[in-house]
Amino acid sequence: MDAVSEAIDKFVMQGMEIDPSQMLVQLIATLVLFLVVFRFLWKPMTKLLEDRREIIKNDLDEAKAANQNALDIKEQLEQKLLEAKTEAKNMIEASKSRGEQERVRIVQDAKSEAETRLSRAQDDISLEYQKARNSIKDEIVEVAFKVAEKIIEDEIDAKKHDKIVNKFLKEVNNAK
Repeated sequence: MDAVSEAIDKFVMQGMEIDPSQMLVQLIATLVLFLVVFRFLWKPMTKLLEDRREIIKNDLDEAKAANQNALDIKEQLEQKLLEAKTEAKNMIEASKSRGEQERVRIVQDAKSEAETRLSRAQDDISLEYQKARNSIKDEIVEVAFKVAEKIIEDEIDAKKHDKIVNKFLKEVNNAK
């Protein structure tokens, strides 16, 4: 085991020694590695990241535009809804107004019809009254003649007869 520990010590001591040629090779290799990485990885990676940033920026701009468009559409729809509500309210008011006008017209027509019927009924009553009056007059004249014939059994000439009838009718008219 001592041999193993001596070998490890020797190996460590060799690794601690600085060799300028190895250092130069290491420096050149690092520089070449840096150039290769810069040329083939760094530029494409930064271009890829820059492209990705542009895509994200464009997507955000499109999303803002779509959001603004949605807000505009929402505002337009709210305006249209308000207009539709107003129009519906106006239609209801117009319907109520037309209904009220129709009610007034129907009531006026009914009153007019009632007045017409009342007028006709009054005319009919007046006509029937005149008919009844004439009929009663005729009956009174007839009864009067019969009574007069009975009372006066002698013959009366036509002139005297007409004179008596007219006098009786005047008396009947004046009595009313």
